[in-house]
Amino acid sequence: MFTQEQLENMVIAGLWQLVKDWMIILKPMLPGIIAFLLIGLIGFIIEKGFLSFIYQYLILIGNSKKTAKKKVSKAKNIIDSVKIENDIHNTFK
Repeated sequence: MFTQEQLENMVIAGLWQLVKDWMIILKPMLPGIIAFLLIGLIGFIIEKGFLSFIYQYLILIGNSKKTAKKKVSKAKNIIDSVKIENDIHNTFK
């Protein structure tokens, strides 16, 4: 009988051999598969107007970063004013 570790090693070796066998089969087809996927992706981008969507999304991100910076600076100003009010309040206690 085999131990648990020996069985695990045999399963791993078998799976690795299966992967190597499939890579031998798929390796010659890999450039064709990549070309097929790229052509499909380019066709999808052209058909759906995906580039304009990405462009609009990038503009939205840029605008949101600007507004976020403004909100952060306003929040910092509010925090500073609250700290000053607390200092004034603590001095007159």
